[in-house]
Amino acid sequence: MAPASACGFLATGIALALFALEGPRLAINTGNVMVMLIGAFGLSGYLFGGSPMLPYSPMAVHTALYLSQSPYLGFSPTTG
Repeated sequence: MAPASACGFLATGIALALFALEGPRLAINTGNVMVMLIGAFGLSGYLFGGSPMLPYSPMAVHTALYLSQSPYLGFSPTTG
């Protein structure tokens, strides 16, 4: 697993745990933004070609898609 993928999944887990515990919204939103940026950096290499934006950001395309979309999929207070 790429280091960027591991960091993205770790940030997702922390944000989900804070969300389940009704933690501070700022921390949850910060985790969401971090996950989305990690996914966007990973996805940029596939969309635009060339070298990755960060030295440790190459990851599988499906992982990059998941990480860039996960803040929109699971963090809705009305749907859970």
